[in-house]
Amino acid sequence: MRCVPESLSWDLFTLHAGSLQVVPAAPAELLVARIPDKGVYKRKEKVKFAPTVRDAYGNVRPDDSVVYAVDTPATGFKDKGEFTIQFNLDNTYEVRFTVAAAPAIEKVVKILVDGAPPLLVIDYPGWGSTLDGKPSVVVEGKAGDEGAGIKSLKVNGKNSFPDALNEWKVGLPAAHGLTQVIAEAIDIGDETSRAVRGFYYSGKYYPTDAGSPKANMVDKAIQVFLGKDFFDDGDHNPNKPNDMATIIEVVAGAALQGSLLPSNLNQNDISVTLSNTKIGPLKANLTPYDGGLGTNSRSARSPPTSR
Repeated sequence: MRCVPESLSWDLFTLHAGSLQVVPAAPAELLVARIPDKGVYKRKEKVKFAPTVRDAYGNVRPDDSVVYAVDTPATGFKDKGEFTIQFNLDNTYEVRFTVAAAPAIEKVVKILVDGAPPLLVIDYPGWGSTLDGKPSVVVEGKAGDEGAGIKSLKVNGKNSFPDALNEWKVGLPAAHGLTQVIAEAIDIGDETSRAVRGFYYSGKYYPTDAGSPKANMVDKAIQVFLGKDFFDDGDHNPNKPNDMATIIEVVAGAALQGSLLPSNLNQNDISVTLSNTKIGPLKANLTPYDGGLGTNSRSARSPPTSR
């Protein structure tokens, strides 16, 4: 690089060559990148860290050595070397990076690991509650996640969010009869929890008193309480059909015999006749749950002979 005053001729000067060496200033800043860079990591995920030391002018100091260690917690991770750590358990980890030649320059990087769904419960109304009054109810519950925190909470499609005590409330309309409440919480790690509750609402209930049942009779009406064994008691004896599952097996099983496939499948010039086709015994299971009835039916069919 040669410099002379702009207004003077070069001939008036004798130029002497020199060298200028540009080097970084003293270390002033430590930056640490995470690979991959995410807000929440899964269990047993590996994170590679890329530290960069810069001087006060932003120049990179590539020769500076950087050391690192996990400050907290003391367990739940494994150092794989070369700035790579595997985080195995749910927690918030603090990894401290320090410039070896300048220990005062350091950087603490937090790693949030979350592999468990959030806690979600519905406290009110209780299971099978019978509510009256105004056709609305304030559903109450709790939702929380110690690791990642709650990202969203919906109750029957309505947005809500827990307060500082992890409690939430949502007002919902109450239709006559059974109302089902479905709550879904998603944490920042995209783990999901679901809670279901059912309650009954009516503008009027007929009072019942076990001590004087006749006084509480309703004219031209019938009241029936059905328990689990009414639907399926687990004993499917066709000679003693004393639950709905057994009755379905007997009635529907008889109807299925010979009805699934016709005996003659002739088409155009092709003649197909099936014989010895049998439908195995129908097996039905009924499982009552809050707000519905689950069914599972199956039947084994013996292979037919054809000609």
